[in-house]
Amino acid sequence: MNDGYFLKILDSQKNVLWDIEQHDMACCEDMMQTIRADMERLRDSGGSFVSHEYHMYSSQMLVGYAEIMYYTPYYMNENAFQFMDSLNIILPLTGIVSVLAAVFTGILFARRITAPIHDVIWHTQKIAEGDFSSPDENSVNSAELYELSRAVTTMSETLERQEKLSTRLTGDVAHELRTPLTNIASHLEMMCEGIWEPTPERLTGCYEEIQRISGLVDDMEKLHRIDAEQLILNKTVFGIKPLIENTVSLFENETAAKGLTVSINCGDITVCADHDRIAQVVTNLLSNAVKYSEKGGHIHIIAEMLTILSD
Repeated sequence: MNDGYFLKILDSQKNVLWDIEQHDMACCEDMMQTIRADMERLRDSGGSFVSHEYHMYSSQMLVGYAEIMYYTPYYMNENAFQFMDSLNIILPLTGIVSVLAAVFTGILFARRITAPIHDVIWHTQKIAEGDFSSPDENSVNSAELYELSRAVTTMSETLERQEKLSTRLTGDVAHELRTPLTNIASHLEMMCEGIWEPTPERLTGCYEEIQRISGLVDDMEKLHRIDAEQLILNKTVFGIKPLIENTVSLFENETAAKGLTVSINCGDITVCADHDRIAQVVTNLLSNAVKYSEKGGHIHIIAEMLTILSD
């Protein structure tokens, strides 16, 4: 009865064997009144008492019935209601605290993830401004962000190297152009002022310097075309010696004019490369050799296969 259950036992013929109301009618009535009063006072549930009958079997034979009366839709004592009220307060507070903790943790993780990204963005902007310092890869705490930081570092190193090469190339070109231009200017100035006679030899010297400048400009144009074309190689298998012999034959007039002799020391070497590019390399080397050799000199061309031993 303290839990709100009132029991009645009947036999198979539904004759009452034991009934809580008959056993202690006064106490039973008082308890039912107390339950009604408590539920109306605590929750005003508008409930009532109902009975439910259960069959009792022994060896698969019906031997009787148990009829239980209880308060519906539910019954709880005051302690239970206090516990429920506490839960109703604690659970929302727990939910709010959990949400706040989740938000705070999410912000911490987001900052931890985005901080290296902001660092990479900052260094990328610095690279755009010409500062090629690399980001600190040790501050990155994930493989993906490490790869991103490493890619930016590689890009920075490549750009810095290209910047140095560009600066060096500009200085070399300026140096190469300054000498012939100075020679031409000084010769022309002397001839314009009447100090020197404009003899064919002096005019030829100025013409050769102009040709040298023109060659430098052609080299710059070739470099520009190579960069624009991304240097796509058309590789074929060919012999080096026939290529060198053919290139030497193209310089017969130049070598004859300066009285130069040319010898070739090349075995039966076959390579897989871009024929036109290799021919261009040999042509440039031979052109420089002819240009800077003394009259009556000798040009010796050696081509041999090198074996590179790796660790």
